[in-house]
This record gives sequence, C-alpha cells and structure tokens, in this order.
Amino acid sequence: MCVYMKHLEKDIIKFIKNHNCRYLKILKSENIKKIHDIIFNNGFIDINCGDGELLHYYGFYNKNIIGNNEKAMEYYKAAVECGYSNSMCNLANIYTETNIDEAVRLYNLAIKYDNVRAMTSLADLYYKRNNIEKNITEAIRIYEMAVQFGDKDAMRGLANLYDNEKNIDEAIRLYKLAIEYGDCYAINALAYIYYYNENVQDINKTIELYNLGIEHGDFESLNNLANVYCNGELINRNINEAIRLYKIGVEHRNVNAIRNLADMYYNGKYVDKNIDEAIKLYKICIECGDISSMLNLADIYHCGSKNYMNIEKAKELYKIVLKRDGKSANKYAMYGLASIYLKNNSKMEKAVKLFKMATEQNYSTAINQLACIYRDGNGVNKNMDEAIKLFKMAIEQDCSRAMNNLAGIYKSGIYKNTDEVIRLYKMGIELNNSWSMYYLAEIYYIGTHIDKNIDEAIKLYKLSITHKNAFAMYELAKIYHYGETKNIDESIKLFRMAIEQKISISMFQLAEIYYKGININKNYDLAAEYYAKYCKCENKLFSKYFDINNYDIYWQDYLHEYWPNKEITSNKIITLLLISKNRSENQGLIWMVKGITKIIIRYVATFEKTMENQLKVDLELRKC
Repeated sequence: MCVYMKHLEKDIIKFIKNHNCRYLKILKSENIKKIHDIIFNNGFIDINCGDGELLHYYGFYNKNIIGNNEKAMEYYKAAVECGYSNSMCNLANIYTETNIDEAVRLYNLAIKYDNVRAMTSLADLYYKRNNIEKNITEAIRIYEMAVQFGDKDAMRGLANLYDNEKNIDEAIRLYKLAIEYGDCYAINALAYIYYYNENVQDINKTIELYNLGIEHGDFESLNNLANVYCNGELINRNINEAIRLYKIGVEHRNVNAIRNLADMYYNGKYVDKNIDEAIKLYKICIECGDISSMLNLADIYHCGSKNYMNIEKAKELYKIVLKRDGKSANKYAMYGLASIYLKNNSKMEKAVKLFKMATEQNYSTAINQLACIYRDGNGVNKNMDEAIKLFKMAIEQDCSRAMNNLAGIYKSGIYKNTDEVIRLYKMGIELNNSWSMYYLAEIYYIGTHIDKNIDEAIKLYKLSITHKNAFAMYELAKIYHYGETKNIDESIKLFRMAIEQKISISMFQLAEIYYKGININKNYDLAAEYYAKYCKCENKLFSKYFDINNYDIYWQDYLHEYWPNKEITSNKIITLLLISKNRSENQGLIWMVKGITKIIIRYVATFEKTMENQLKVDLELRKC
C-alpha cells in the first residue's frame, strides 16, 4: 500500500474511533479512497455496486454519522447479499432490539464466515440479554470458538461469565490471557477480583495491575488506583496520592477521575469542602458529555446552598439530560425537573406527568413522591387508594420513605392499622431509616394504642441518634431531663448536640432550664446566651408576627423597670430582641419575647461602664 493510501486509512481510523466505533480493517486497498470520500466528502455508493465492503461502509456512514437507520439497514442488507459478514453482524446488532430471531440467524450466518465479532456478540446475547432465553452452555461454546481466534473481547466475556458463575480460577486464567493480548479492560477486571474477592484477595497484585494499566496509557486504571488510595480499605489511606492521581486524570480528561475529584470537593470528604472547585470540575465532565455530572451540577443548582442555587440553570441541565439516550439517567432528571415544577402551582400538571414518567422506570423516589401527591390532593384529585397502591409499589423496591409515609396513613382514620404501622416502621429500621426509628420510638414513648415502653423508646431514639437524627437528640434530651428516667448530664449534652444540628428549639429549652433552674442550678449567664442564640435563629419568625417599623410605648415603659440607671453592653443582643413588637394576636409569642427581653437586660445591665455604649443602645432603641 502506498504512503498516500496509508495516510487516508489513518484518517478513516481516527474518525471512526472518535465516534466510539470499532474500526474494521479495509480488505481491498482500492476501496480506501472511496471510503475516505464517503466519510469526508459525502461520497455516494450505488446500492447495486456489488461490493460488500463499500456497501457496508456506506451503511455505517448513514447509521453512525448521518443517523439514517432506514438507509443504513438497506445498504447492510445489500452487503449481506454480497456475503459481507461484518454487515451481517451490524444488521444483527440492530435486530437485537426488535427481532431477536433474525438477530440470531444473522449472527450464525456471519459465524459461518469465521466472523469473530459475531461469535462474541452471539455469546453475549445468550448470556447477558433479557429478551432471549439464557443459555450458559451455548454461550461458553461460542466464546471458546472466538478465543481460539485470539479475540480478547471473547476472553474477557468468558472470564466475566466464569467470575459470575463462581469459577474464579478459570476467570483469572482468561483475564490473564486477555492481558497478554493488551486488553486494558481485562487489567481492570482482574485487579477488581484481587481487590474484592476474599478468596484470592491481594492488594499488592491489585496495585501492580493498575500500575500496568497506567503504563499502557489507560487512565481508567489510574482512576481505580486513586480510588484504592482514597478508600484505604486494604492499604493505608493516602489522600495526597489519590488527589495526585485524580489530577493526572483531569489533565487527560478522564471523566471518572474528574467526577470523583469533584465529588470529594463537593462532599468535603477527606478534603476541605470547595463547592466552586467541584462545580468547575463537573463542568469539565459535562464538556465530555458525562450525564452523571450534569445531574450532580443540576442538583447543586437545585438543592444546594443559597450561594449556588440557580433554578433556571438546574432546569436547563435536567432538560439536556432528558434529551440524551441514557435511560438510566433520565429518571433522575425527570424527578429533579418534576420537583422544581412541584413548587410552582402553575406547573403542577407538568410535575405530575414527569413523576409518572419516572414511575414507569420504577424509580422508587419518584413513585413515593407521586403517592404523596395523590395522598395530599396536590394538583390532582385526592385519591388515597391510589396513594396506598403507589406507596406499596415503592416499598417493594425498599423505599424506606414510602414505608414511613404509608405508616402515617395507617396511624389514624378509616385506614387505621396499628400492627401495620409498627411492621412498616420496623421494615424502615432494617433499612437504617432514622425517621422510622424516631417515629416508632415516639409510639412506644407515648403508648399510642400499644403498651407504653420507655426503655424501647429510649433504645430507638439512641439508634436514630447514631444516624445523626437531630430531632431524636432533642426528644431523648427531654426524656432524660423531664421524664422518669433522668440523666441530667446526658440531657444537656443531647440538647447541645441538637443545637449543633440547627435545632433552635433546643436553645430555648436550655435557656429555660438554666433560667428557671429546672433540675439544675440556675445560671443566668448561660440562660441569656441561649435565649439570644434562639432569638437570632428565630428572627424571621418574630418578624412575621411583629411590626418592626413602629415602636410601641408599652415596650418603652416596660423596659424602664431595668433600663433607667443601668449601663448596657451587648447592644446587638438587645436590639435583636427589641425588633419584636406588641403587634400580634399571638399572645403566647408576645409574652415569650417579653420574658426573653427581661432576662437579657437583667444579664447585660451588670456589665459595661461607659456612657458611650449606653448612648449607642439608646440610639438603636430610637431607630426601632
């Protein structure tokens, strides 16, 4: 073959690989220029030309480049008539979705021409596909035929079969054989066995194989080795080495390495949390067409902190995912977009439609949400029977939220069934749902329709706390402080743990305990501290009930009991309390605010001796 033809063939090979397709050796050198013209110059091939190779490549061009499946099949069939086995294989691949019998016939026809691709594809069909009866014996027979031709895909496929069928020795032999043929997929598969299979577990062999893959330029091996160092299960965790490897993967645009590093920064796992860096990395993955990163970034824009929330960008990303072919990912995009529409009453019809589409894909979270919509009559006619049916469907997929929701229906009303409530919560507990633990603890503590059992309630609250349930911390703290099973030190500890989890009512409880000396010595310093923290957390609530633009003379008179000859510090605390005015029918809240103000002023009046600060406070009061 002349230099010019070799140059054209290289162009063809590069183009085909860039489209994630497998290059098949062009057998006739005189066809190279014609095939090059097809791909790069929209060249035309007459369907009656009688050359199977040209007909095949024109079919390939129409299917994979133009997207004209009808014309592709027309040319593949013409190539089959010419006895071109690669077209038999390609046509069979198309028929696997629509006509499995025709697919099998064409694969067998191609095998008669010793087409190794057809052998491996048919063996895969018998072993892996759902639309044909599984036949392991036939799969092994056909894989072994392809292995005899030195096909590394067949070696790996047969190794995978033996691995799944618990013949680990034969699996290792075949993976090693595929590695000898330079198969990087086999390198990773064998490394995986040595990492996870306890019968042959060997971390040194795992690392050796991943390094071998890296030497072969396989960046998936590099990503997997980084995962090993990050997980630290069979070797000491080495985050610096993991990050170094991930960053090399980033440089070479390995999507899995980029996404793994992004996940680390987003979750703050083993590194300082850095949302900006995570977003930057997810965007690189998105440029590579990675669906998972689109969903992750959409979730940040949808559910992240206020600094990053951007509903329009989230919607845009979810919609892009929905347009892609990745059906496994689509259900997540459907759910995310539906959740956005759910918050907009004018979009409820779209939300319900998307939840139903995700439900058709058996996405349990969407099924549960659709059940909630029917239970509450949110945008649809209320239908408890439909809700129960959907909750049960989600429960079949081990959706613990659905278990809790269905238990909630059975708690009261015409569907009341206490035994079923307890059974469902116990199912949720088996799935480590902290709310199942919390709700069942509540039932045992209150003794609703069952015998009261404080010990069991405490046990369940403790179990829920191990899963970071802050409300369980708060409830158990109350039991230890006010109930019969007192443990004051533990109650204070639990109230403080709940405060760390942003449960503001725990601040108020501690303030009351220290102010009134409930089962503990009075401590006005701590009472004032927790009252002030509570007010800061609940400032929006106070503003909702009180007019913050007017100053009520009653409050001015009220404050004079402590105010006239006192010099005040901590003016920010005082001002925070004074923004709540006597302008509401919520008398309980009014008196709570008055009480808080009173104790804070008692506390701060004993400090600060300068007139300057008193004047500052007076000025702030006038602004109120």
